[in-house]
Amino acid sequence: MNIAIGKIGGAAYFNQLKWANPNGKHELIKTIQFLANNNPNDKFFIISRTDLTPEYYRKYFKYNNVEYIYFYKKNKISDKDFIIEFFNKNNIKIDTGLFILGPHSSINIENKVFKKDSNEYIKPLQMFGNYAGPIFNFLNETMIPWFGIWTDERYNIQAKDLLNPPLLVFAQSENMVLKYSHFVSFNDNKHLLIEKEYNVERIPIEAYYNFANKKIQPKQYKKEFIFKLLSSYGSRPIRLKIMKEFTKNIQFDFQVIGNWQNSIFENDKRFVGTINYNKIKNEFKNTKYTIIDSPSKRFKWSTPKFWEMLESGAVVFINNINSKFLLPDGYPEFLIINNYKDLNERILFLENNELEYKKIVDTLYSFILKDYTNDKIISDLIMTKIKENLKIFK
Repeated sequence: MNIAIGKIGGAAYFNQLKWANPNGKHELIKTIQFLANNNPNDKFFIISRTDLTPEYYRKYFKYNNVEYIYFYKKNKISDKDFIIEFFNKNNIKIDTGLFILGPHSSINIENKVFKKDSNEYIKPLQMFGNYAGPIFNFLNETMIPWFGIWTDERYNIQAKDLLNPPLLVFAQSENMVLKYSHFVSFNDNKHLLIEKEYNVERIPIEAYYNFANKKIQPKQYKKEFIFKLLSSYGSRPIRLKIMKEFTKNIQFDFQVIGNWQNSIFENDKRFVGTINYNKIKNEFKNTKYTIIDSPSKRFKWSTPKFWEMLESGAVVFINNINSKFLLPDGYPEFLIINNYKDLNERILFLENNELEYKKIVDTLYSFILKDYTNDKIISDLIMTKIKENLKIFK
């Protein structure tokens, strides 16, 4: 099977020094690695921009079944046109696609959508024209059946110029059916729309991104009181509101790792900035307590941060004040706080009751399944779902 694969809305990096956390630049790389190394008879064509080199190819892939099409781009043709030209010129039939859903707008494809009641084209923002438009154009031109991986709740599909909806989207959310509206046609300037539905299905992709092909750190009980958070502003007012409440009400010293530039905390020394993705575990190995919240108010959602913190041995409190959170069955209700009085009181309780503290750590560590270290399991799950849905589609 020939599979087109990529990230909608942004570049991805094989250079792990660019994996600052949290930012999602590693998800496509890990997904390709999971799939290509466990499916040697399938071929994966990367059609979005990456920094793949021959050296990285040898480092990441076991077989010669990954093609980065931009190795073959020699002229100044647009990426949008090059993708179509590459497959046509080489007589390659793509059977399906798999794409990480990332930043995009209602209009993304250059020279495709007329202004309403005009003969002039709408010009998309450059970022969307460069990184989302070429993939959407490919999906429209070929009308191949395709699948999404949804790892950031901001980027559910909202492109009016995507005429080819996915068969299924894998997500770190609960199962649901979502809708979006796209243009009926590009042949007129009336902007008539049609509504389409697509299914979203939960897979614990965020746990595999964190644990696959790694040795899980041994369980540890912490002696020293250290409170750290992994959180970034991301220009989201809800996060600023949460952090204001936290800094005003928490009774303990703390440190925040993440990007809070252009916020009121920019010069607060407790906010230490971003660190490299691969250094997260070292940074949190001595952390005894942390609190996280879901990025979503709309959907039940899980995040890689949750699993990173569990593996570090931290007691992970869940902020239930402004968010939903998709938690493992049996997660201790004691750790779900509704206000910061709860947080202060419960940390103080655990500090004064060592046996209860150890019980909590034991329970949290039990949620890290050995399956999560085996990338063949997530690869088989994704490929089985793809094949089942393709069979129904045909």
